[in-house]
Amino acid sequence: MKLYVINGGQGKAEKVEAEPQLIDTVLSEQNSATDWKEELREKFIAENEEEWAEVGNDLRAARIERGISLASAARQIGFSTSTLSRFEKGQPVRNANVIERSYGMMMTIHELESRLMAEGRDIYYDEDEELEFEIPEEILKFSMHVMGREHEVWDYDYKRIRIDAGGEEFVIGKWDFKFSTGDFKWTLCKIVRNPDGSQHHMEELKSGSANFEQFTY
Repeated sequence: MKLYVINGGQGKAEKVEAEPQLIDTVLSEQNSATDWKEELREKFIAENEEEWAEVGNDLRAARIERGISLASAARQIGFSTSTLSRFEKGQPVRNANVIERSYGMMMTIHELESRLMAEGRDIYYDEDEELEFEIPEEILKFSMHVMGREHEVWDYDYKRIRIDAGGEEFVIGKWDFKFSTGDFKWTLCKIVRNPDGSQHHMEELKSGSANFEQFTY
């Protein structure tokens, strides 16, 4: 009887005699490796759970303050309610950094919509589910025209914000929002259409970084 043992380091199968002590050794090494990985995971969780709990609690409080339900947040962000619930409780979840950025973007968009609605501005979604609204002067002072998002950065959501400013249209091509500090990076693009409106392309105008507090008014 022959026993095939896989050398993990080399990825090769070696033929060895089937000896009870060898089998015990192989199984013991496999169990040790599993235990080692589990210990590392538990250590990692222990070192970060306090920070995760703080971030999750802050984002949960911000969501509730804005009247956004967990189910609504899940639809907007593109993660399940169970995943978001665990995230808000500070429990380990996959793509936690993406979820944190997603919450920040959701809060930002909600804040902008609320302010525009309070000023009596029209906000609506077109057939492409793109948001259009007039641009407040406070935003124009800094970025000239627009803020928005697209799937290049927010891979959970393929919608983007489009600004219609006096017949000209603009979008932000990139956005890296950090909810904890309010900092973000952006690239301002102009939508250039053919005369018949059948096609268009993006013309990059400028890029930079800022803090959302600059738009407080």
